[in-house]
Amino acid sequence: MPCNQFVGVTGFEPATTHEIMELVNKTIETMPDLTQQIFINRWKNGCFVKETAEQLKISESSVNERYNWAMSLVHKKVVTLYPPNSFALLVGLYLLEKMK
Repeated sequence: MPCNQFVGVTGFEPATTHEIMELVNKTIETMPDLTQQIFINRWKNGCFVKETAEQLKISESSVNERYNWAMSLVHKKVVTLYPPNSFALLVGLYLLEKMK
């Protein structure tokens, strides 16, 4: 399903989805380097916890803790500036990206 159709279903305009993704990217930039790497590996690249831990030579529990912290931060930023269902939109955008 193309991004436009998903946006139409949620009632968000394409500009809003772009703004949300920009906010996510800006939020990632504020994270410590290791947390950025973990978030990008897990969220954007779809890597598993074990795979991320091996690549970064850290424990799986560290990957989980930092990823959960990062997701919490992203969630807070998005929900603060956009309607509560905007985080669901963000998850939907992620899933659509994985389907390409």
